[in-house]
Amino acid sequence: MRRWWLWLVLLVAWLLLTPLLARPGAEPGAGVAAVLEVRDGPVEVRREGTVAWLALPQAAQMPFGPGDTLRVPDRGRGWLTFGDLGTASIITGDFTLEALAVAEGQATLHARLEGVAVFALPRPEAWTDFRLQVGSLTLFAPSSLFAVWSLPDSPPAIITAQGSARARRLNAVYNMRSGEGVLERFGIVSLAAVPPPLNEASLEAALFGCPAVVRTTGRVGLYVRRGPGQTFDALDLIFDDNAVSVLARTASGEWSRVQFLSGFGWMLSRALVADCPALPTLPDTVGRESLVRAWNVPAEEETLLRPFFGSPVINSVFFRYTE
Repeated sequence: MRRWWLWLVLLVAWLLLTPLLARPGAEPGAGVAAVLEVRDGPVEVRREGTVAWLALPQAAQMPFGPGDTLRVPDRGRGWLTFGDLGTASIITGDFTLEALAVAEGQATLHARLEGVAVFALPRPEAWTDFRLQVGSLTLFAPSSLFAVWSLPDSPPAIITAQGSARARRLNAVYNMRSGEGVLERFGIVSLAAVPPPLNEASLEAALFGCPAVVRTTGRVGLYVRRGPGQTFDALDLIFDDNAVSVLARTASGEWSRVQFLSGFGWMLSRALVADCPALPTLPDTVGRESLVRAWNVPAEEETLLRPFFGSPVINSVFFRYTE
């Protein structure tokens, strides 16, 4: 009980002493923080110079400044507002803000992401010193609308939906136009146009996938499952003559890993018509696929997410709603 009251006192003190986000034109050296809103929760925040994580319930709001880290679990989402310079939906993972400053209409942001996030920056030219670390990739010239992925079981990727963006890895620079993305796998960075919706799975399929067509006996369609086996949850039913992109097979060849919506799933290989002799192989005992989901998304945020994840009607795996 004493520890709970101690955290409450510290939180209130921090809220009273921390200035709100400075507007463009703020004096150099003025304190600057973003505003964090918990869109779905709980989420956790670790303040600069501390080691403990502070749990925040749904609908909580507070300043979020340099040195702070936001942790969003599988069921949660954080919404960051950078004054009138933009917003970010942190869908999952850890987001660490290293530097944030606004002076004379010019803005600085240095941050690291280990997860999935979407940024909307209506005036990207105002961010004259921008550095977002996404795995081995660094985005240093943002577009007005882009998304980033950096997850343990998938390659880091950056995709822009509106405007051009620039990223680098080591000394190499990659220029992306609207609808293009970069992805790093095994130390090699690839740049390509992304089929909509513009997400990491679509980019990976465009770069490395092998086309296939569903053909079943009796034309009953084929389930996409979360893992290579009949006991894994079915994500959806794909009808005959629909095309899929195959990225790997199990060692036995019985199951094929396919791109599905904004992620991946597994289908029986014998019901796929494909010529894919050089696919990577994975163990037959490989586990289920990770799912990135966003719960109870309000209308204005849905508009932000649609270019990357489609609509709630089409992508019910990503968009989830409680009663």
